[in-house]
Amino acid sequence: MKSGLRVIGILALIVLMAMACSKKNDEQAQSSEQETQIQQPADTAAAQQEEEQAVQPQEEQAPTLLQDDTAEGNQEDAQDDQVAAGTEEIIGTVVKTDDGVAIFSDSGNYSVTGQDLTDLVGKNVKVTGMIEEGEKPTISITSLSVIE
Repeated sequence: MKSGLRVIGILALIVLMAMACSKKNDEQAQSSEQETQIQQPADTAAAQQEEEQAVQPQEEQAPTLLQDDTAEGNQEDAQDDQVAAGTEEIIGTVVKTDDGVAIFSDSGNYSVTGQDLTDLVGKNVKVTGMIEEGEKPTISITSLSVIE
């Protein structure tokens, strides 16, 4: 009889645990369902907003151009054009080397091609030209001005 009561007690515990687990699963399912319902309107609103944006024609904005009519602005534009064309501006001193004439500047030393600068040795100059990188960088001068 004692063993029969034990079996009934164990069965009762099993049934109670099964009911508790079932109830817990139901509660989790309900809270999960509520979370889904709460999130759904936000997701729906975002989706509607995206659809409206896709349907609405995009307004084309005209690019804003700022113009600088000063001499400095024009000089900067000219420098930009030179850089775009692959030319660079260098300010330095003309020196005589074993290889010929060169310009020594803060940005480096450049052998000169394109113009004879022997008369300007020792003078500070501003030159514009194409730079060819290599073992000895070279500048092919397209314009030159002496700095006083």
